[in-house]
Amino acid sequence: MSRVVDKAQLTIFGTDARRRVRDRLLSWPDLDKKAQRLQRLIEQDREALRHLDDQIHSYMIPKYETMDMPGGQGVSDKVGNLVARLADKRDELHLSIMENELRLHDLKRDLNVIEMAVNELNPFHAEIVRRYYLRKERWESTCVQMRIQKSRFYEVLAEVLDVLGDQL
Repeated sequence: MSRVVDKAQLTIFGTDARRRVRDRLLSWPDLDKKAQRLQRLIEQDREALRHLDDQIHSYMIPKYETMDMPGGQGVSDKVGNLVARLADKRDELHLSIMENELRLHDLKRDLNVIEMAVNELNPFHAEIVRRYYLRKERWESTCVQMRIQKSRFYEVLAEVLDVLGDQL
């Protein structure tokens, strides 16, 4: 019995196409984590951008208390320099947001390709792939919960890697 399992395990990792598909499936959790991290970073940058916009706006609107006072050239230059630095920081944040949104879009596209390929499998195979590759559950718990033997588990994985070879 263990020889059959060993052969099944060997066939899973036997070909370059299977290895490529396996690596792509194994990358899903990391891609998902990166996408979530980028989403949080984009939200933080957007919040900082809103804060900078408020600061720029507050410096550009004359204060009621100083409206009647004669303004010196030095105060105006300081405020102008401050607003210019804030505007530069705003531009940097805006560029960072756009770059991160592009990266996030690419990550989500990769995640969707993998998810669509898995969804096209028959439900039994798809569930095994989701548990083993996407959720990174151990093969033992998958076998127990799905009531299959270890050899059948590895046979299914080998079949799935062959089927997904063209799609991933």
